[in-house]
Amino acid sequence: MVPPATPVTLKKRILRTVIEEILADVDDSAKKITLKIHWVGGVHTALRIPKNYTGGHRRVAEGEVVDRVRELVQVCSDPAIASILNRLGYHTGVGNTWTETRVVTLRRERDITGHQKLRDDSWVTLSGAAKELKVCPGVVRKLVTRKILPATQVVQNGPWIIKRENLRLEEVQQYIAAVHAGKNVPRRDNGQIKLSL
Repeated sequence: MVPPATPVTLKKRILRTVIEEILADVDDSAKKITLKIHWVGGVHTALRIPKNYTGGHRRVAEGEVVDRVRELVQVCSDPAIASILNRLGYHTGVGNTWTETRVVTLRRERDITGHQKLRDDSWVTLSGAAKELKVCPGVVRKLVTRKILPATQVVQNGPWIIKRENLRLEEVQQYIAAVHAGKNVPRRDNGQIKLSL
């Protein structure tokens, strides 16, 4: 075992005396490099290491962040994505917080297309649903948390997206009518059984 304090030049000389040759085989499809080390004395060792993609380095953002951006770009603009990433506690590869510019740079490096308005009119965000129902976003959030209005979140703490057709559900319309009339809406118990009369 070579002590850690050993000078680098000595470590290199030791390696040159024990390694006969190293063969490298690059597999682009699997993004791996296979190294075959031929040691003096006839023993061989094979190593498979991941190949860096173009632009890859140790200061690049984590893979999980890239996955989150890929999901969020479907429903959010770049400033909103930066805000969500910061709320979730993600940082850039060098430890900075996220800004719109940094999100744009990440998207460009990873070839992720930017957010466009939802391609069809079948989905709305929580605030979009509130505008259509002519109520405040808090009312729509209550509908979602009470499981009256089905909605999904791309990521935790991300924006809610709602199928536009679900805004026309009978129970949703009754709730909204009660809100518009200024009536107290009874709390729904999910364990309650409906009986037909």
